[in-house]
Amino acid sequence: MSGAFAGILAERFSFRSVVLAGTLIMTTSMVLASWATEVWQLAITQGFLFGLGCALCINPGASLPSQWWVRRQSLAAGIAVSGSGFGGLFWERFARRFLPHIGVAWTLRATGGALLILLLAALALMHARIPPRKPVTSSTKSPLLAGHPPSVVKRPPLWHAFRDPIFRALFISRLLIPLSYLCPFFFLASYVAEVCPTHTPAFASTLLAVINICSIVGRIVTGWVADKLGNVNTYFVSVATTGVAILALWLPAGDSVPLLVAFAAVFGWSAGGFIALNGPLISQLFGLAQLPSMMGLSNGANGIGNLMGTPIAGALITAAGTGTNWACRA
Repeated sequence: MSGAFAGILAERFSFRSVVLAGTLIMTTSMVLASWATEVWQLAITQGFLFGLGCALCINPGASLPSQWWVRRQSLAAGIAVSGSGFGGLFWERFARRFLPHIGVAWTLRATGGALLILLLAALALMHARIPPRKPVTSSTKSPLLAGHPPSVVKRPPLWHAFRDPIFRALFISRLLIPLSYLCPFFFLASYVAEVCPTHTPAFASTLLAVINICSIVGRIVTGWVADKLGNVNTYFVSVATTGVAILALWLPAGDSVPLLVAFAAVFGWSAGGFIALNGPLISQLFGLAQLPSMMGLSNGANGIGNLMGTPIAGALITAAGTGTNWACRA
């Protein structure tokens, strides 16, 4: 939810300084979490601090491809965010490998060290095309500003974006879609354990791997399609297909392996458009000048949706009790 704050910092200061701050906060949060003995300590370290560090890294980083490409802007953005699919595959195996051997505390410390190395490598390759925006106090109508580049002209406060009905619609979509977007990642394993008791726990890991692999390809292809059919059209089709996959494949799947694998494949392929097209969509609709802050503001809506969605789903599952059909719970 601190995405808007991170976007404003990226516009005012260098992208690298903001991402470096996020890197240090994320790394520190993982190390501090390794010494946690109470839930509230995890809420502060792995919750609040890690989330803040993520916002400082993700929002500037995800807006960079749109600064450098025009004709293939969506494809470039899709390739960039497809990395999260690789991350999903890597971290799941990373944790499964280290947890039984070195325990939770040292796994968290190893995670912090890996984050530091990977993010510093990304930081070294990062270069912004648009210079930081210099704040000015003079009115934009002042003759003193004549001939100045757009980066030094005073812009309206960020909340003025809500006056635009198009941005309000986009913000609402970014708020509502996460209500169900993360549910498969959180609940597929428990679904397999309860509804498909004859399947091994490895089957749930396989489904998550299928989602991540298809997400890698899907985000790239979605970007390529968006460059040809338009960002708005492709965004709509991607989100609609994701919803249909949940209703038409997961809901009636039961313990059917073909249906569950088909759901994982279609969901992974289509759901990536929600992430891949955020930057190009905002760039197309509102321009590059305020892309980091506008993108951060829309990602702040994601935070609200994420905070509401999976806890509500978990509460519904818990309230329904064991042995109840998942479709009835939905």
